[in-house]
Amino acid sequence: MSESGIDKLKAIFNARGTVPRLNRFKLDCSGINTILGNLEDPGGFANLPADMSFLAANVTLPGRQLMTVGHENFSGGGPLTDYPHGFVNDDFSCSFPMTGDFAVKKLFEEWMYYIVHGENFLVRFPDQYKVDLILHQIDTKEKEIYSVKIEDAFPKTISTIEYNQAPDAMVPILNVSFGYGAWHPVGKFS
Repeated sequence: MSESGIDKLKAIFNARGTVPRLNRFKLDCSGINTILGNLEDPGGFANLPADMSFLAANVTLPGRQLMTVGHENFSGGGPLTDYPHGFVNDDFSCSFPMTGDFAVKKLFEEWMYYIVHGENFLVRFPDQYKVDLILHQIDTKEKEIYSVKIEDAFPKTISTIEYNQAPDAMVPILNVSFGYGAWHPVGKFS
């Protein structure tokens, strides 16, 4: 007797685990601790990386695309065939709700100011400002089921925060886009 489509689908998920939930993630910002000693500390940054792990409201798991070049076959005709020659990583970004002291915003402002000095525009060496971040997909029991390491990350863009006079004003959200060297699943290719 053949299985129906829904029974087969249920069997697959039962064998491979439940559907991962997009709201079950953890961002490990502990790598930021390696540069905290170099930053001005107007917002009390000491425990902030641990707090940011909890505050992260949205995180984008980066994708990857192979770069290809079209080439004719060697007989001099026919359709082009794509050949991969490298890959491009998508952006990595996070969103954080602002606390009353704007500590997260201050941290990223100071970090960016540390990378490129705002008065003399001197740029630091990469090993002085890049950190590793780890994004974990977790299940309902807080068990990590998939993790990605974002290597050599640094803030590239911090978003504007728009104010308005609406009576039901929302919590301000800071969006941060990171530059980074590479990403890979934890435990593979490392």
